[in-house]
Amino acid sequence: MRYLLILLVVIVLFWVTVGSLAKAMPAELNWLQLWMEYFLASLQSVLSVLWDNALAISLGLIFLSALVGFWTRTKTVDHCLKDFMGYPGLLELKNGYKIQGKMHIYSTGIELVYSSSQESELDGQSYICYKSEYPNIATLQRLVTTLAPEQHKKRNQELYRTQHPSLGWKMHRGFCNLLGMFRDAFVQSIAMILGQAKKNIVVAPLITQHEKNIATLGNELIGYAGNAYDPILEKYLGCAVVLEVTKGEQREKYAGIFKEYSSDFLEILNIVQNDNVVDWIVPRSHAVIRHAGTIKK
Repeated sequence: MRYLLILLVVIVLFWVTVGSLAKAMPAELNWLQLWMEYFLASLQSVLSVLWDNALAISLGLIFLSALVGFWTRTKTVDHCLKDFMGYPGLLELKNGYKIQGKMHIYSTGIELVYSSSQESELDGQSYICYKSEYPNIATLQRLVTTLAPEQHKKRNQELYRTQHPSLGWKMHRGFCNLLGMFRDAFVQSIAMILGQAKKNIVVAPLITQHEKNIATLGNELIGYAGNAYDPILEKYLGCAVVLEVTKGEQREKYAGIFKEYSSDFLEILNIVQNDNVVDWIVPRSHAVIRHAGTIKK
């Protein structure tokens, strides 16, 4: 879906560029302007035909907006939590309770599925932490030493991509950050486009009738694709950092590699704890990236 939005933006930019070139060309060479006028006339003819079947369009818009809303709400998963999907992990709550299992991440929560040996000792087959319970999380840990070879390879590839981003990755992330930063501006732009569309006598009745559904559709897509941009944190992605975690009255520091952040979590890799290497996801409510670099011993 993100690549579809990128393609849409490219098409709009191409269309604006072509329109500017057409206006700048001499009249005797202005075949581009003629082509654009022909295209717009054809588009208006198509819209006129569609308007004759307004009921089908109305039903289509209603179901499309509902479908997109359902899809984005089920697929919208925290960027940090998504990285731990399918890995063995340990969920530590603030009250000291620890649950270990295979992590499954959903838009509404986290499920840790027990191994066969754990099922005989614990209630049920899994532990579910709902999204409303995220403030109770102390840490979510990926146990690097217990990873299967293919999981270890995948993890290292993700870390390498963060530390050595390709041009395509930078463009993709930059676009998502742009959507996040200018979300309100994009929403207002949708409203302006709908306002201009109302001036067209062919589509005005349809736009007026379904303006709310169309605006909701755009808002859902922008919200799905956007990132929670932070210029300071963005600068240190893939770098060695010092994580400061508040535990009660104490503050503890951990050195690692900064992998990802979201509006709710920070993801730090390669933290050494009790001679074991672990990857952490911690809520931003009690953890911050305090320093760039490592801890001096």
